[in-house]
Amino acid sequence: MAAGVFASLLLVQQRMSWKALHSLVQASSASLEAAPPDGNEYDGAARREGLEALKDPYELNAAQIASFRRDRHLRVAGLLPAALLVEVRSRLVALASRATGGCNASVPSKPHPQPGHGASKEAVEAWWADVSEPAVRSWHMQQMWAADPVVRALVLSPRLGDAACKLLGCDAVRLYHDNALSRAPGSKPTRWHCDDGPAGYMILGSAQVVTVWVPLQRTTPSMGSLIFSKRRTQQSSRDGEQPGMRPCLDAWDMADRAEGGSRLLQSDYEQSDEYDALVTATLEKEGFAPDIATYELGDASIHLTSCFHRTGPNMGGTPRMILAATFFADGVTARTDVDVSTMTQGQRNDWNKFAPGVSPGEPVSTWLNPVLPHTQMGAMMGAIQERAAVL
Repeated sequence: MAAGVFASLLLVQQRMSWKALHSLVQASSASLEAAPPDGNEYDGAARREGLEALKDPYELNAAQIASFRRDRHLRVAGLLPAALLVEVRSRLVALASRATGGCNASVPSKPHPQPGHGASKEAVEAWWADVSEPAVRSWHMQQMWAADPVVRALVLSPRLGDAACKLLGCDAVRLYHDNALSRAPGSKPTRWHCDDGPAGYMILGSAQVVTVWVPLQRTTPSMGSLIFSKRRTQQSSRDGEQPGMRPCLDAWDMADRAEGGSRLLQSDYEQSDEYDALVTATLEKEGFAPDIATYELGDASIHLTSCFHRTGPNMGGTPRMILAATFFADGVTARTDVDVSTMTQGQRNDWNKFAPGVSPGEPVSTWLNPVLPHTQMGAMMGAIQERAAVL
């Protein structure tokens, strides 16, 4: 692969300005709305079949588990029932619409002025600037498992619990939180980042944490499918690494490079263009290449919170919706390496929202962090599955 592939990817995305995508959004403005249910997903048959499938394990083989532990991420084809995800998407749109007063938040709140129909170039550009920010044209929600029974049956399913246990090598996992994201056409790229790092985003004091990333439609790289990094060549030494080389880099490694060995990195720096450029250059220099793929409906990826990932902009004609769920090994305690008194308000909010009442060093095991059943414990899911199936 060409030496400048990471830099080229970054350059291409930088050139994808809002104006460059204007014609695409204008041409596809009629399809900005997420597709409504066609009536079939609520007849119960597809739901019952999908929920039944979630009781069975997905047979991860030894090569897949080894790949995950080497690269910190794994794409899994057909992990979840496609028909059930269609209904989940519709239910999430309904929840978002309810939260925004009956409007789909992915749709611009004002009409698009059409050039040639009395709208000046300045008016079109002003509209574009007004609606282009993700905060306006996109949305995200958390903790939907507590609000919708079908989402709950998926997020707390034995299939996801079993896969997380196998990849983490633990006996049981708990839910940290779920998260739904909708990125409207024209939405910005997401910068390189890890889900946790020296700034202490998560309350969890362990690296045994994974996120399952589930697109809710067929998702191509041009729509913003998840991008990981992988070494171009596998190492041949006994432990899988060359001397002084690690198979992956994480936010702590990047903090060392950014601050001359210091791990005291501010969270706002990790969200900056400067940090994104540093990660891009470092991955390129140390022999990594972007790992990009198309996700068919039902495919998912699973990654550790220490795994760098990013997305490109959504250049498609419809919103790119995903459901993610983060799980951690049962028994993990709250981190003690962050001074609670100096945490940002955002960190405080997250700690209170995802693990209320837990102090540093205490087990994270609140009612919001249920243990997921293994597939061998499928009978424990009976009440949840039965409730979801009859809705």
